[in-house]
Amino acid sequence: MRYRRTRWDEVNTRTALTSLILPYLCLFANAQGMPQRAVIITAPSKGAIVHPGEVIDVVVTSDNASSLKYVGVTGNRPFASGSSSSGPPFHIGLTIPSKYIGAGPYKLSALGQTASGAPVDSEIVIVDVERTDKPTKLIVWPPKLMLQFPGDQVHLKVTGVFTDGSSIDMTRSSEVVYHSENGSIVAVDTQGQVTGLSSGRSTIFVECGTITAQIPVNLPSLTTGDLNGDGVIDQDDLNILLGAQNTLAVSANDARDLNHDGKIDALDARILVTLFTNPRGQQ
Repeated sequence: MRYRRTRWDEVNTRTALTSLILPYLCLFANAQGMPQRAVIITAPSKGAIVHPGEVIDVVVTSDNASSLKYVGVTGNRPFASGSSSSGPPFHIGLTIPSKYIGAGPYKLSALGQTASGAPVDSEIVIVDVERTDKPTKLIVWPPKLMLQFPGDQVHLKVTGVFTDGSSIDMTRSSEVVYHSENGSIVAVDTQGQVTGLSSGRSTIFVECGTITAQIPVNLPSLTTGDLNGDGVIDQDDLNILLGAQNTLAVSANDARDLNHDGKIDALDARILVTLFTNPRGQQ
């Protein structure tokens, strides 16, 4: 019996193909210089809180929506893509994964194709994925910090453990708050990046609701140029400086900014070489 292709088959095929090609439509548009930002995500709003396992209604429209053949929505992993050819406005149901997704911000963007075949896209909308329940414990890695020099930076990783035994990455969760006991010694931003500012000891507090974890931080006093704190100034210290070359100093006390001009560059590298106490790598 000959198989007869139905309208439903065509819809399923188009949906599957759209999910595959959506990530590449925007790249193609940029390469061809075609119109950009021609579609608009009107829902969810920027910063909207959504929950794992929830199906959100993504609403997409355009100033010239009648010319659009279809619109799709894609997000950064582990979000799946979805599409619709019925609109305007276009409604795309997007499922927030219930597993293997950390808390925090995720990007959504709408991509479409006009009747003439030109791809168009939207501004990025960021949604905040958060569980409805609170963790019973926070595990922070590393559990303590030994920073090497003023300007040294380390990213904390925060894992929340819940009553059902599951755990998720909560490093970027809007419900996690970071603060430093002594902001003149060490700073921490809203994403868990710790920056050493001056020598001394302090504590980083990581909080979620009533749960708190404490991370002790030590930043020893160093000889100028001894960036790794091994007691000698040599190629190892130069390699640390070169790894940050052509970047801005993170503070006025950044140990890599040897000439104190606010940036880390070749001039600082030259100064450090003049400070070598072990130029030939001898022990």
